[in-house]
Amino acid sequence: MDMRNPGQWYPLARSMTRNIHLHVGPTNSGKTYSALQRLKQAASGMYCSPLRLLAWEVAENLNTKDGIKCDLLTGQERKPMADSRHVACTVEMADINRFIDVAIIDEAHLMGCPSRGYAFTRAIIGLPVQELHLCGDAAMVPLVQRIAAELGDTLTITNYERLQPLTVAKQGLLDLKDVESGDCLVAFSRKSVHSLKREVEQVANKRVCVIYGSLPPEARSRQAELFNNREQTGYDVLIATDAIGMGLNLSIKRIIFTSMQKFDGERIRNLLPPEVKQIAGRAGRFGMGSNKGGVMTLSDTSGQMELLRTSLASPVVPIERCAVSPTLDQLALYCEARPDENLVNALQGFIANAVMEDHYFVGEMDNMIHAAQLVAHLPLTLEDHWMFAVAPCNVMDEKPQARSALITFATAFCHRGRVSVRIIEQPPMRPPSTQLELGVLEEAHMAYDLYLWFSLRAPDSFPEHDLAQAMRQTCAAAIELGLQRSSSHNMHNDMIKRASTRSSKSTLGFVDSQRLTDAILQAYTEEEKLSASGFGENNDMDGIFKSVSFSSAARRGDDRDDGDDRRGGRDDRRGGDRDRSERDRRERDRSRLTAAEGTVSMRDRDGGSRGGQRYEDRDGGDVRNERNERVARRAGILDRRAASDERAAAAGGNSGVSEWIMNDGGAAAAKERAAAPREALKQASMELSKEAAREKGVKVAAKLAALTARIGARAATARIGAKARSEGLAAGRAAAAAALSDELEEEEEEEE
Repeated sequence: MDMRNPGQWYPLARSMTRNIHLHVGPTNSGKTYSALQRLKQAASGMYCSPLRLLAWEVAENLNTKDGIKCDLLTGQERKPMADSRHVACTVEMADINRFIDVAIIDEAHLMGCPSRGYAFTRAIIGLPVQELHLCGDAAMVPLVQRIAAELGDTLTITNYERLQPLTVAKQGLLDLKDVESGDCLVAFSRKSVHSLKREVEQVANKRVCVIYGSLPPEARSRQAELFNNREQTGYDVLIATDAIGMGLNLSIKRIIFTSMQKFDGERIRNLLPPEVKQIAGRAGRFGMGSNKGGVMTLSDTSGQMELLRTSLASPVVPIERCAVSPTLDQLALYCEARPDENLVNALQGFIANAVMEDHYFVGEMDNMIHAAQLVAHLPLTLEDHWMFAVAPCNVMDEKPQARSALITFATAFCHRGRVSVRIIEQPPMRPPSTQLELGVLEEAHMAYDLYLWFSLRAPDSFPEHDLAQAMRQTCAAAIELGLQRSSSHNMHNDMIKRASTRSSKSTLGFVDSQRLTDAILQAYTEEEKLSASGFGENNDMDGIFKSVSFSSAARRGDDRDDGDDRRGGRDDRRGGDRDRSERDRRERDRSRLTAAEGTVSMRDRDGGSRGGQRYEDRDGGDVRNERNERVARRAGILDRRAASDERAAAAGGNSGVSEWIMNDGGAAAAKERAAAPREALKQASMELSKEAAREKGVKVAAKLAALTARIGARAATARIGAKARSEGLAAGRAAAAAALSDELEEEEEEEE
């Protein structure tokens, strides 16, 4: 294959002479800021980000702060704005078929990355723009100069200096008790991050945020927000992997390397100077509350501080080559010339036979080839086979969930034509209480992410985009809440004391369950829509729902990052493994309506603690106000349900939906005004009494939510005409709310 002139793959870009502006300098030097100022002035623009979080941030700022309408486009999300001429996207989503005035490619030096470099090279060579702004490390200057000359584009280079000084400490930190507010400890594995979190909270009595690669972007953004607003939220310290090297704006005062070595997938090696500079440069961010930045190591043994100083003082090493990858059109030509060969053969042939100039190289394609092999037995067209091969799914990971999801999606795609997101087993919709539960939610989030990716490329075959989005947000919100609640128990009194000095609004930084509440209710709404359209839980013709499961990984103990084993905090010490499956089933049945009470119970029935840590609601506040809010929220749900029923009645529908009977008073009102079947109401009332007896002793909010779920499920069997039902609910919701308020008050008096 002749690949010596990749510029010719993009005829629109070659039809014009582009003006390339190269912004180079160290971290925190204002490169991207300067480029964005030019983007704001342009009639049309595109910002190409290495991370979703950066694309989110730029789109949000342009829309809300600058008054410039900007679309958001990532592999999993599309948020168009009416009459927008700007777009913020991940670099893989850059549109090479759209003429624009100004484009920015952030962290453009990643063109030399073996795994993702092809996407940056494609954007640099292929975008048809008048002005192309490349922001990144000075190491890419010689390579960009060569490419610009090759393409016939003009090139302007602007060098930047760091805006605030970065000071290397004289010695390492030496002791965790000396950690200060605003510090960021950098580790290089998920396990190390969570282990350090426990140590810092216990030894230094500091509250900790965490950021690492497998944490959902939403949770990473929330953790960054809590850390940046330390005065309002009460958080002190950030512990992160090298995932903080780019993307998030963090108000870090000192970077503390806990190690100067990392495992790169093949071996343990010393950090490279560019890696050290990228991470260390996050300290002392300009305009974020600190006038300088500091950097040190945790230990001074084994020459750690000397290696740090040497790395920071090392000269820039030029990037000599950038990655390329074949296009679908090229692979189609290959297969057309060799009718007996498939996509796998074409990819392997590209690697073996591609001929290219010395400043290009073939990017890593092992994962792509392996994914193509996994689905090669299915009757897929070349285009569909390519879609499954390039999906953002690490099928070479030793855990089987990614491979299982990809194969199951592809099989349903071929045999059914319609792929349901309920192929993914719904994880427990509650905050994680152990590291294993956290891992399950992270893996489930990745699976929902994968479904969303497919749904934007094949919406007719992956039509449940809205439910997948709601479930992904539920996983992220549960993880967020679990991280907020996971401060060690011996910090509880100190946090309450600190919270008492702040306004009630600012204490939401401690434990804020509203995000999870909203996400669960949204997921429930989307499930109801699908059921009403004939695609409910019973529409599982070949029994593949819930076939992508994550519980096996937890039982297997495959989460090597779990530090609870050595602390004796494993679930089986309390019989947790024997009880959890049944508890999870009960939780899934009731969790959606539990969310309506504004809280999800985090504690076992015996009131015990799990994983060596105690998880309690830190909100505090006035119990009576919380009760009133729950009543108001439930009344709002009834309002929405009644409105839905009225619309159904206007349309002449008689199919019936779930009956929402809150308590005995609401049931009586609904019975009297809607003429509901006597036996169904009697059965619902009996269920209320039984469940009330079983739930005695449980927190009032959790108990009433569970009662509501049980009664709602039973009453769903009563088929009442849509018109009569809407009339009954409209008349009964006031009585239901009043009865609920009285019952809550009685329960509170009994508990007192």
